Amino acid sequence: MNRFKFEKQFPMIKIFEVESALYVYDGKSGMLAEITLEEIDQIYNYHVHAKSDNIPDYLKNLLDDGVFLPGSFKSITPVKEELDRIISYQIEENVPGALINIS
Repeated sequence: MNRFKFEKQFPMIKIFEVESALYVYDGKSGMLAEITLEEIDQIYNYHVHAKSDNIPDYLKNLLDDGVFLPGSFKSITPVKEELDRIISYQIEENVPGALINIS
């Protein structure tokens, strides 16, 4: 696998070497892991060529869960229910305290 070709397809994933071990950082998921060249090929083939044969279960589970996705970062938008919960929490916990002036 050509590393440049991989990083062009997966710009949010960076591969680097430390003391002869390869590591991968996925900027979308925030995951850092040690990786092999074979696993890099499997990730590429899974997404680019839709090949899922010979992929270990642990790697397939990560790929199915959205780790190591191709493409660039667009945005993170919380689910409406999560956004409603965050707003309710902020109103309940912070607004009353902000309105009380203790002198």
